[in-house]
Amino acid sequence: MKHTGRSGRILRWMSVTLPEGTWYGRERARRRVGGLLLSETVYPAGEALPLHEHERAYFCLVVGGGFTERVGRSTRECGPATMVFHPAGASHADRFGDRACRCFNVELNGSWLERMSEDAGPIPDASTVFRRRRANWVALHLHEEFVAEDPAADLAIEGLALALVADVLRAPEGPRERAPSWLDRALEVLHAAFPADPGLAEIAEEVGVHPVHLARVFRRHHGCSMGEYARRLRVERAAEALTS
Repeated sequence: MKHTGRSGRILRWMSVTLPEGTWYGRERARRRVGGLLLSETVYPAGEALPLHEHERAYFCLVVGGGFTERVGRSTRECGPATMVFHPAGASHADRFGDRACRCFNVELNGSWLERMSEDAGPIPDASTVFRRRRANWVALHLHEEFVAEDPAADLAIEGLALALVADVLRAPEGPRERAPSWLDRALEVLHAAFPADPGLAEIAEEVGVHPVHLARVFRRHHGCSMGEYARRLRVERAAEALTS
């Protein structure tokens, strides 16, 4: 079931609750696996969604395009390969960019989520954004299984969804340690050199730190090595190229 065409009549200060399987935009595909409902939705360029919340907790992976999301008084940019976890009842509003956006959504029913929280602790009650972390890599694999036709896909989907929940439970609470300015410079060097892969020593020399120190601090702030980051960057650029 889709919810379209009436957003202009909804008062801006009211938050609409969308039932399971209900989305603004056009649904391209849907698949149910156990307590998971997976879907892919498409939103036209420039579309603005009113303040709303979802009955079910869910993951949203940006497969192509992007949007600006407002949560409370803050806003965040969600580009390709960004993943957002929204707990049930978390209000947000979205405005899509200058080209169509494609999202992959994984909704979790109550019993499935309760089972997980019994073993690993309570699910966060605030939205969590993941960029270029292991969770994004898992979500991309989950999308691949979503479109797969082989008999083992359902089993793979449940396993990958468990891994996503684990990453949400591991997400740090409160403000993270501020990254040093030279680490931002290291990222700039890595992105500017793409698709070439400059060596760790070359980047360390450019930003003026020891290679071992660079590797350690990079992993602490980004959850992966610089080599893994470069591989994920290639996947993101390939995804952007395919959608355009």
